[in-house]
Parts: sequence; C-alpha cells; structure tokens
Amino acid sequence: MEVEYDFTVDDAQAYSEYYLNNSPEFKKQLASTSRKYLYIPLVFVIGAVLFSFGSDRIVPIIFLIVAAILGGAYFFMPSVIRRQLLKTARTQNRQRMITGKRKQQIIVTPDKLTQISAEGTLSYNWSSVDDVITSGGYLFIMLRNAPAISVPERAFTNKTDFQQFSAEVLSFYRQGKT
Repeated sequence: MEVEYDFTVDDAQAYSEYYLNNSPEFKKQLASTSRKYLYIPLVFVIGAVLFSFGSDRIVPIIFLIVAAILGGAYFFMPSVIRRQLLKTARTQNRQRMITGKRKQQIIVTPDKLTQISAEGTLSYNWSSVDDVITSGGYLFIMLRNAPAISVPERAFTNKTDFQQFSAEVLSFYRQGKT
C-alpha cells in the first residue's frame, strides 16, 4: 500500500507538538530540569528563617516574598519551557522547509517501509520502527535512528482510507517486531 502527499511545515509541527506533549524522554528531561530549580526558593526560605532571629523583621519578609515568587515561577516553568520549545520548533521547521512543502511518498510492504522524497529514497525494515501512533489526524511512524515519519489524514480521499492505511502499517510493524 502507498500514499503520496505534500509534506508541509504543519506536518512537521504536528510531530513536534506530539513529541513535546507525549514523549516520556521529554517529560523526564523537563522533570529533571524543574527539580534543579526547586532548591532556589528553598534557599530563600532558609534565609528567611535564619534572618528571623535578628532584630530586623523586614529582611525575612523580603526573603519569603522572593521565595513565593520563585516558587510560583517553578510551578509554571514546565508550561513556559514547553511553549518556548514549540515556538523554537515552529521556527526551525519553517527554516528547514524553505519552499513550504515537498512531495513525499510512503510505500509499505510486509518487509519494509520506504520513504521517497526530493532528498532521495530511504528504506527501513520494520524492526527499525520503534512505534506507530495515530493522533490528531496524523499517523506517526517513530523510527529508531531517524526522524519520525508523519502521514497526515488529508493525504487520503477519506477517513476510511486513512484508517485502513494506519491499520496496515500497524500490522506490518507488529509482524516485524516478532
């Protein structure tokens, strides 16, 4: 089975958004980064406690206010980082695709997955596919050592054809893993 379509910036962006919202690796990185900054508000709380033993009462209050502000920033940091990464990904996707779109053809057989575009032809054995996911009108074929392949639903004449293609890809993927 095969499909031919125009791969656009929106298709690249759809994968970036999927990855940032669902990738366990990205969530681990974000949690690790967030934990590093958790200690900064704690330092100000400890400072407030230490300075509360002195005669000046304004310094501990200032430390607690700073700790509260930094704690609030810590709470919102993951969503801010995610938004900034999406914005960066959007810019990079536009820069990579100067023409705005390119023809792409995906051919699936029981033995392999083939991607044909202006850059050339790439073939992947099903054992080199990490996962196959359908989300938000896209079929994402996650490859082990290459960028994922995004196949939009709009590449098909109707939703049934998209679902049939997705089911076939998933079937070949499962057979290739065994």
